[in-house]
Amino acid sequence: MKQKRNLLSSDMITELTDSIISNIFTNVFDKDIADTSSDLLYNILLFAAYNKEPDTYSLFNALKLSLNNINIYFPKVSDDKRNMEFFKTDNINELRPGYMNIPEPEFNNEKVYYQSENDSLTCKNIIFLPGLAFDKMGHRVGYGGGFYDKYLQKHHNMIKIALCYDFQVIDNQYIETEEYDICVNYIVTDKRFIEI
Repeated sequence: MKQKRNLLSSDMITELTDSIISNIFTNVFDKDIADTSSDLLYNILLFAAYNKEPDTYSLFNALKLSLNNINIYFPKVSDDKRNMEFFKTDNINELRPGYMNIPEPEFNNEKVYYQSENDSLTCKNIIFLPGLAFDKMGHRVGYGGGFYDKYLQKHHNMIKIALCYDFQVIDNQYIETEEYDICVNYIVTDKRFIEI
């Protein structure tokens, strides 16, 4: 999957990302998954695109332009490299190279994402997850750090959406999983929207 992704040119990434963003708005924000007709607050947890992943900076800009009642957060790995938290980001230029040189927000306690048990009454919490490969059961192959699985064990009341290129979805076999692996609810690619 890394080799396939590395073959993508910047023009191809732009084209595929545009299709992914279109699928997100058609299948997530224009349907019941995220009811944009209500007064709910949207907490969107994004990942910073790295190593030819879909361009989440373009998605950030599209979300900011299209949705009014929205907070967008990006992850930051802790200094001990064991955990990850999400911090509110109002501008892409706030991100700085961090863990593994992946862009991260700067630390700010007041902007950390916090999820209360009754969040679902007042807001929708959506997390977009990266990965190398996904199967149609919602299993994912990450990058080996386990950051997202650990995070989602603590923040389980979230809509989990995988964001990837269509070739990253394995159609005819299952990904081996471990006890602590957490499945996604949906997969959005440049060609498909898959409900698990």
